[in-house]
Amino acid sequence: MKKLFYLLFVSTCYFSSVAQITLTTADMPSAGALWVGFEDNRPGIHSTGTAGANQTWNFTVNYVVDDTSAMFFQLPSVTPAPVQAAFPNSTITIIDYADTAYTMLSTTAAGLYIDGLYDGTIGAMPAAISFNPKQLVFPTPFTMGNTRNSTSKWNFILNQGGTDFKFEISTIGTFTADAWGSLSTLAGTYPSTLRIKYVSYSVDSTFMDVGGTWMFLSTNGPSDTSTTYSWFKNGAGTFLFESEEDDANPGMASRVSYYSNQSTGLAQQLPVNNKMVAFPIPAKDFVTFRFADNRGVRLQLVDVTGKLVQQENVYGIDKLTLQVSGLERGMYVVRVLDAAGVVIETSRVVLSGK
Repeated sequence: MKKLFYLLFVSTCYFSSVAQITLTTADMPSAGALWVGFEDNRPGIHSTGTAGANQTWNFTVNYVVDDTSAMFFQLPSVTPAPVQAAFPNSTITIIDYADTAYTMLSTTAAGLYIDGLYDGTIGAMPAAISFNPKQLVFPTPFTMGNTRNSTSKWNFILNQGGTDFKFEISTIGTFTADAWGSLSTLAGTYPSTLRIKYVSYSVDSTFMDVGGTWMFLSTNGPSDTSTTYSWFKNGAGTFLFESEEDDANPGMASRVSYYSNQSTGLAQQLPVNNKMVAFPIPAKDFVTFRFADNRGVRLQLVDVTGKLVQQENVYGIDKLTLQVSGLERGMYVVRVLDAAGVVIETSRVVLSGK
């Protein structure tokens, strides 16, 4: 989640560069947006930062990237038909090409919401999991001092010994814009940001099917209580930084992540017929690809601007290892083409460290 810092000063000169902001629908991600996170998962190293007006946060000191993540926003129209049928009202999606999983989202005047998840590879679990009510990601409009409560629910049914059991998971949370100010990360310095504090917990309930009626059995919770701080700015690349508080050490973070935000039309054009596997993720010096389709002739590595940065012959092989130590750190799309130049497999890799 992100928060924008409101910096109010009498000086006209200073006010021109630092101003109070409000998170609006204009700040929501659109198709083609790419949010790459660079994580430091060492607990107790970084503080969660202070609350209040006119704060200055510096998360550039002693920051060690030990993992990366990526959110590639695309139009729902690029997903397979079963996904679109399960979530007809979604307006944007995040596709995990490595696992062929889909996070379906929708944007409204009240904020960005998760409609549900689709993953056809999770065994006994249903492929489509819908949230009702939906899960709020970040609220709009939202500014310093605002508070918004949110409750989301999803459930799944499993048959055990000939009897159906329904498991319902509820997430209850509160968003509070508790600070504004200037934020510095390894990606840059942002003078006008808003911080949003999100406190949440889960409650799990179990029901049993008795003659077509769900009979309540038990409730567990609250559990999985967490406090997360997120920093936002106005405009493209709104999400800047995230800090999750360490329950055992209040005021300190169990993990932090800064985001490098980019936008490219490439995200809207990726096919979803991926079966290729890339590892390790993230990669540093070398990355290995294992192919599922033996018709491949060429492998292409493409950066987020759509520029071809590397190309290799893969004819007749089912595995290839590339040296990537000389490439810029970040996210790359991998494409395998057949003899006719048609893309038959895709994946992504994230490069971190030097």
